[in-house]
Amino acid sequence: MAILEVKFMSKALMRTVAVNVYLPTDRFSMNEEIEVPLPYKTLYLLHGVMGSQDDWLLKTNILDLAAEANLAVIMPAGENQFYVDQPDGMTHFSQFIGQELVTMTRHMFPLSYKAEDTYIAGLSMGGYGALINGLANPQHFSVIGAFSSALIMDHAQVSRLDQAIPFKNRTYYQAIFGDIPSILNSYKNPTFTIDQALAKGQTLPKIFMTCGTEDTLMTANREFYQANKDKDVDISLHESEGGHEWPFWQKSIQAFIQELNL
Repeated sequence: MAILEVKFMSKALMRTVAVNVYLPTDRFSMNEEIEVPLPYKTLYLLHGVMGSQDDWLLKTNILDLAAEANLAVIMPAGENQFYVDQPDGMTHFSQFIGQELVTMTRHMFPLSYKAEDTYIAGLSMGGYGALINGLANPQHFSVIGAFSSALIMDHAQVSRLDQAIPFKNRTYYQAIFGDIPSILNSYKNPTFTIDQALAKGQTLPKIFMTCGTEDTLMTANREFYQANKDKDVDISLHESEGGHEWPFWQKSIQAFIQELNL
């Protein structure tokens, strides 16, 4: 299998970035030749907080799943930034994930330019990132996989400066999201994006959600699903036993790729 680490200068992030890429280019069998059709269908796969672009490679069998599905996989680094734009720091993660990374990798590799062949997914922080950037860029993505998504918009509103956990402290939320009250009426709130897009008559990507019944983010994921399930958007929530942990995300990525029916 072809696994590459690609480094390139990102204008959106104003620095050189490293991205892991899997291409199903060298599949073979001892009994017969396996022809992999070009261009490749592609999954942009995002990691969670305190993770890296190596997480999915090291902690799941994503390579086996992608090889079987003839699916290219692009795995960028999110740097604890929740994949949102931060104009004050000249760091535009949303532009990078939803636009620049797609364009750049399509120029580098034989990837399909069609939205129906292009997907975005992630876990926790990455599930949130997949939602906001997939919904904001329906011209690029047709299916979103959101696993144990860190839908923390409401929690950010009531966060405190004395919160001991760094990733729940109001200072952290302010550093990531900027003006906290404005989050709910921006693309940083996926329900807001859905409502705005539907009001304009736009077609949105399909949303495939998963969350473990023992996960502390279960309530937030259920609330998001309930808020949007009766709208003109194809959304599903798949609950099963599990917590905020890799065994659950292994099952989630397997179910998601099966859902793509490649």
